[in-house]
Amino acid sequence: MVKEVHGNLLMQPVDIIAHQTNCTGVMGAGIALQIKKSLLTSEEYNKYVNICKQRGAGLLGKTQLLKTPDGRIIANCFGENIPTGKGKDTDYDALKHAVTIIRDYAKERGLTVGVPGLMGCGLAGGDWHIVKDMLYKLFGTEDDPELIICYFDKDEFYKNNPDKKSKQLHTERGLVCIERTFKSKEEASAEGYSYSFYSSKLDKALFSKPLDDRGLYHSFAIVETA
Repeated sequence: MVKEVHGNLLMQPVDIIAHQTNCTGVMGAGIALQIKKSLLTSEEYNKYVNICKQRGAGLLGKTQLLKTPDGRIIANCFGENIPTGKGKDTDYDALKHAVTIIRDYAKERGLTVGVPGLMGCGLAGGDWHIVKDMLYKLFGTEDDPELIICYFDKDEFYKNNPDKKSKQLHTERGLVCIERTFKSKEEASAEGYSYSFYSSKLDKALFSKPLDDRGLYHSFAIVETA
């Protein structure tokens, strides 16, 4: 099962954080640098450096598992050899093989997995349509582990999830609503929304949820009534 969200991947409630790594032993930019600085001890990071020195390009398609101080797992998916920052450095076959290893590992242990949006498609130059399609095929069934694709950039999240983009609407009560369309009351309730009122102008049921402890500010959503 795949879920796409916007936020900080390092803060997502997942057991495994998987990301594409190169075979040179350097986490110098992007999500890799954040992982190095925020989640890996020097001892764990040096395991990555050392295995790259020992095996180099022979790591392509392999996955290295490292532990964080809080008990999570960092999965280094070797999907590129030497980063050039010019053109396509991502090896799709290698990345697919490495991610497949993680999927099987997580499935056997009942673990959840998180990956960055545009994995292998930033400085590594991959095509996100190709990588995203690969991820959905690997994690797309109910029997597969849960995969969270986390976009740090809000525009990229909405670009890939246009149905979730917020729109401002004005109702006859003068309220500014954040338009989120749900297919059922149950779906709205699952995200913390409760029934507010029916809008004859919009011919929609409006649901809301408080944005602060005092309930003074609310986010509004539309629930289809047809």
